[in-house]
Amino acid sequence: MTTLVDLQAMIERFGGSLIIGEFSRDLEAPFNRDVGLDYSDKIIYAKHSNVAPTAVIHEMGHVFASDQEPFVCDEVAFLGWEYALSQEVGLVKEFKEEISKSYNFGWDMLQTLTTLEEIYPSIEMKTHVRGQLNTGWVKTIRANHLSDSLQSRVLGHLLTQCEIKGLVKNGKPIAIR
Repeated sequence: MTTLVDLQAMIERFGGSLIIGEFSRDLEAPFNRDVGLDYSDKIIYAKHSNVAPTAVIHEMGHVFASDQEPFVCDEVAFLGWEYALSQEVGLVKEFKEEISKSYNFGWDMLQTLTTLEEIYPSIEMKTHVRGQLNTGWVKTIRANHLSDSLQSRVLGHLLTQCEIKGLVKNGKPIAIR
């Protein structure tokens, strides 16, 4: 099982540091107060050693795979990078569970990979969502609505996008800053 110590070595290899212990509330992540970061100094914080490694991986994505400050970046833009990192450290199952809880995928991207029927097998839900699509109400689909195989396809697509952007080379995540 991957621990924060394992991730700490990777963070240092990327040119950053992981500090485990209390940190300023100004540095807290908005959706998980157990982690935080200092983007400019490439420091990731974890309040304690039991912080979920997937939470640290997400903060690593902000620090090493995004050229935009965390509060203005597109969270999905480096999700393929996080997926590659999760594969490298053996946390794919945990990573998929985490994104199921907290991510929405843009409908524009999803429609190139799948059909509404694959996402919503029930006729009632499909009709409801199709009506919302026609009126512009549906912009995103929650990750937990996707089957495991569809979620894997989406993550594969995002990984390919990160390879095209140069964030992942030969299946391995790299630091761009």
